[in-house]
Amino acid sequence: MDNTIKRLLTKILLVSTLTGCAALEGIAPPRDFTLEEVRHHVGINSLKINTLKAKVEVTVESPELESPLSCRGYIRMERPRRLRVVCSKLFSTIFDIVSNGQEAWLYVPGEKKVYTGRADQNLTSLGLNFSPNDVSGLLDFEAKLSSKRLSFEPTPEYWTLHVLDEQGLTLSDLFVDKRTLQVSYIESFNPDGSLRMQATLGEYKDIGDCSLPRNLEIYWPAGDTNLTLNLSKVVINEGLDPKVFRLSIPQGVETVSMTSPKAASQ
Repeated sequence: MDNTIKRLLTKILLVSTLTGCAALEGIAPPRDFTLEEVRHHVGINSLKINTLKAKVEVTVESPELESPLSCRGYIRMERPRRLRVVCSKLFSTIFDIVSNGQEAWLYVPGEKKVYTGRADQNLTSLGLNFSPNDVSGLLDFEAKLSSKRLSFEPTPEYWTLHVLDEQGLTLSDLFVDKRTLQVSYIESFNPDGSLRMQATLGEYKDIGDCSLPRNLEIYWPAGDTNLTLNLSKVVINEGLDPKVFRLSIPQGVETVSMTSPKAASQ
């Protein structure tokens, strides 16, 4: 069986059996919800998260790597679509990803190179092959749902929100767990209808009056790349210095442009 199909079947099975999310009081599940109720709850929870900072354990798997790349560091996110991920191993920085939502940089000290391009295009090195906007927008459900056409498909385990463009083509699918009203799984699609990304969200924890996942597993079929992020010591809505989302390029480091006119629209 094709590896992509195997991954899809595995993730669909995982979505249907997730039990690690914290249930919301009074929802377990006494009744069916309407499209507008599910859409409102999913959107309003994400609107409560303006900034996020956390420690992160990162694992990358791809055909370019003989074995998974594992490292630790920190992650910073700020709506809309700002991202910083710095990871180290044995006290040496492995990579530093910076994105302001428009432009993105991937600094690899071991190569003495900075790969730069649009934030909605893939940056490729060290087995990494993904768009920073795919990651920075992953928890911003409101942005995915706002001003978009939606269709609604209930199943025994979850509600599926289909996000459509003006022509009725699917942009993304959000699978919302019926027991918790939390997004457990996301698929996004390219303009030609091909699968762009799959993401499984788990280990939700409450912080204040909102809830967010501590485990993110993201898969990009185009590069057969799997990225796992495990978050800890999470702090939300604490002011972040704008300098966090700027990369100071060291002297002697080569800049490699990866901008392509055929970027996938996000």
